[in-house]
Amino acid sequence: MPASSRLRTTFRLRWARCRRVGAHLALTLLAVCIAIVMTQDLHIFPLLATGRDSAPPADIEALSVRSADGSAVPVWRLRAQAPKPHAALLLHGNATTVAGTLHLQRWLAGKGITTYSMEYRGYNGFGSGWPSEPRLYEDAQATFETMLREEGIGALDALVLGTSIGSGIASHIAARYQPGVLVLISPYTSLPDVARERSFFGFFTPFLWYRFPSQENVKRLSRTCVVAAHGRKDSVIPFHHPEVLRDAYTGTKTFTLLESPDAGHNSIFRAVEGQLAEAIESCFVRQ
Repeated sequence: MPASSRLRTTFRLRWARCRRVGAHLALTLLAVCIAIVMTQDLHIFPLLATGRDSAPPADIEALSVRSADGSAVPVWRLRAQAPKPHAALLLHGNATTVAGTLHLQRWLAGKGITTYSMEYRGYNGFGSGWPSEPRLYEDAQATFETMLREEGIGALDALVLGTSIGSGIASHIAARYQPGVLVLISPYTSLPDVARERSFFGFFTPFLWYRFPSQENVKRLSRTCVVAAHGRKDSVIPFHHPEVLRDAYTGTKTFTLLESPDAGHNSIFRAVEGQLAEAIESCFVRQ
């Protein structure tokens, strides 16, 4: 066989092998991408179905609130010793459970505010399904309405506080009920916006099942006083997110942005604790 023919044969064989390898790699990449999309619940809510049982401390009253679909929502209530005519709904971050808000409950109780902290579906060994966006809204709505009824207050005497992923739920509740105060700790404009800013996960933004559109919710606030707290060194949600939320606010009250040059995603509360207390008090006084 002439040398030129052998070269052509070798080239065709190698090209065919490269095509097979390329096809396998493409199929593998496609499978990985599909797996990431189909398991996004586990990335957004990493403590799903962990079975972590966290019994409430002695000073916490464990409640069971009935949601719109009949599911029981676990809620930790802490009554203030010298209560003011205010109460707060707390919504935790995605990498913790209801127990993660205990320090906030005790902090607010010390300021005379009774708190209701809601657990998410599938968290903490709670077996009522998965925390989809609509279901979390329904659970939070049921908890908020229960809080108003049990405490005998109106929405203007209520505070809604959300941390990280919980800030999206909190902003939804605020847009629906127009409470007196909305507190957003390490908030974001929307979940797709956060995903777009991540080099790898940005490719999956069109396939997200969740939106949590905080910016849209803040635009709908009319009589709610808003306080946001964010660290300049937050590597999870960049600092410009609360700035966008502040610019989106057109309500009749105030939007206060508390910041720390050194705090990260999970350390902002301690960095602005004193300022946060003053801002909340100021919001209620101005009503």
